[in-house]
Amino acid sequence: MANHVYTNINIRFDDSEALRKFTFDILEYDKWMSGKLDGQTYWERIEKLRYSYFKIICPDVENTRNDFIDKLGAKWISFEDIDFDDDELTLTITSAWSPAFGLFERIYKHAAKLDPDVSLLIDWEDEGFNFIGAASYNKFGDDFDEYEPTEEDMELLINEENDRSDEFYEMISDRKSDLIDCVLYNTSFTLNKPYE
Repeated sequence: MANHVYTNINIRFDDSEALRKFTFDILEYDKWMSGKLDGQTYWERIEKLRYSYFKIICPDVENTRNDFIDKLGAKWISFEDIDFDDDELTLTITSAWSPAFGLFERIYKHAAKLDPDVSLLIDWEDEGFNFIGAASYNKFGDDFDEYEPTEEDMELLINEENDRSDEFYEMISDRKSDLIDCVLYNTSFTLNKPYE
């Protein structure tokens, strides 16, 4: 049964000033992650960043299991890492039991207010490889797709007589690339109703 879902949320801004504002004014990266440590661990600091950002994009969400599931799509969500360059910011998160679709949508809608051409490309995998998936959000709409490995796929991973785990991980990587290509294609033109 699924438990932890590991997710990468790649937020690509067309406007570099919007990325700067998102990173330093809204997420307050310098305040939470670059300032004096004051005895706080990395995890305490990134949790404060997550909590602060959730107050902005999730003011209606109570810090309860039911509210997280109903409004964000997962029982709980933690930020694991933040990385950024001149064009893109990547949030690495872990969620419980499922991808946090409600959170993805909230991040997209919030970022689109800063830059209407922003796009999100998201990929995830369950810790036990019960499923993997990808999603895309942009001005043309959104799309997601998932793959659930078959029993034959899983046999590559658990076969004790003949270690074929490399084949399994290569297959998972190929499937994830296919999912990403699919969702990018489906949001590369007006296919879905765009966000308003």
